[in-house]
Amino acid sequence: MAGTSVMAGGSNLRARQAAEHPHSVGRLPDRARFLGDIDVFIGDPQRVDGQIAVVVIDAATPNQHDELTRTLGPDAADLFDEAAAAAIGACLPTNARLYSLSAARFGVLQVDTADRIETFLNKLAYGIRGWEPIGPTMPAATSVGIGVACYPHHGGDVAELLQAAIAGARSSLESGKPWCPYSPVVDRASHRAAHLLRDIGPALAGQEQLHLVYQPKTDLSTGRCIGAEALLRWDHPTLGSIPPGDFVPLVERTTLVHAMTNWTLQSALSQVARWRAAGLDPLISINVSMRDVGDDRFVARLAELLERHAVQPGWINIEVTESALMKDPVRVGRHLDEVRRLGVGIEIDDYGTGQSGLSYLKYIPATFVKIDQLFVSQLASDRNDQIIVRSTIDLVHDLGCQVVAEGIRDGDSLAWLREHGCDIGQGNAISPPLDPASFEQFVAGTSAA
Repeated sequence: MAGTSVMAGGSNLRARQAAEHPHSVGRLPDRARFLGDIDVFIGDPQRVDGQIAVVVIDAATPNQHDELTRTLGPDAADLFDEAAAAAIGACLPTNARLYSLSAARFGVLQVDTADRIETFLNKLAYGIRGWEPIGPTMPAATSVGIGVACYPHHGGDVAELLQAAIAGARSSLESGKPWCPYSPVVDRASHRAAHLLRDIGPALAGQEQLHLVYQPKTDLSTGRCIGAEALLRWDHPTLGSIPPGDFVPLVERTTLVHAMTNWTLQSALSQVARWRAAGLDPLISINVSMRDVGDDRFVARLAELLERHAVQPGWINIEVTESALMKDPVRVGRHLDEVRRLGVGIEIDDYGTGQSGLSYLKYIPATFVKIDQLFVSQLASDRNDQIIVRSTIDLVHDLGCQVVAEGIRDGDSLAWLREHGCDIGQGNAISPPLDPASFEQFVAGTSAA
């Protein structure tokens, strides 16, 4: 039901729907009955051969249903559930029973051969996704997920089967597939993600698990190291080293993102202060999430941290991704103007991977633009990448910014970038990320060269 609509109206319309539709939510058996009926089928000694399929249908994600309730009101959310139940019920065979499990979540219990169950699921998915309610409507963006778990392959009891079917529905929502069977691999990944989110809070509150490493950036015209990007690392006490790609995107979808950004800023600024006191002057880039940049309190918090650590604003850059700029360009642009007025540099990360680069370059007060490694990693051999990178270098220079190329993997790409006027390079061809002591040695080595 992607992009589906919600009927608008009050209690009279809802009552009329309940009378007209046998699959009205108010008339459907509930979650307890669903679990009880599954248990009966599992324990029935007279049951004919065939798979017991527990099917869960999410007519919307929890966030979508919550947003629907907030924006249109509880009556509209109830009407959505009623209409979804009617649409699902219309796709069911006569011997199948529909259950209401929770808001926008429904269950079906089916006992049949594997082939027939698959045919049923395909028909169900096709029918629901083609559904559009008739009558006065109000738009509400939703997504459908359908998951299935079969006894005894995906669970040995009622609770295991229901959780497995819910996991399949979640996979369907996330992948965009019409329906998904329970997958232990996907479920393990989901449990691991939940494990990481549970443990990141205590890690952010201490000093033992998280640390920063610094990937050097060099001036390509001189070979001298001019700074580094601060990168967050997590050494989990039981899971070991956790790649940033495994936990940073998870945290960025929660309110913990502010604590993560604060931890990163505090640690990086403290290190910058120590380096400056020792006579080193690297320009350190610090990644900040879209949710932080969009926070009205962010600039004041950044100013307070700079003062607390006695760090001059010109000693750091704030890195923001292209996608962050695209999601809320007006608010983000206003806040980045305030960051620049503090004297902090702005570095646009992942340039070229979004859809509106030219438009935001006109308005965002960037000082550096970083060409994404997607265009740099095969630069020495890919002519299309060469055309894109060369054009970007010229464009960014004309706008008065410096160009940073990240993800440089080999000497040939490094030489090409140097030849075509790229200002700054970053990548394993120059140096992998380093701990503070190793970074100091790297800086000394490039200064002496």
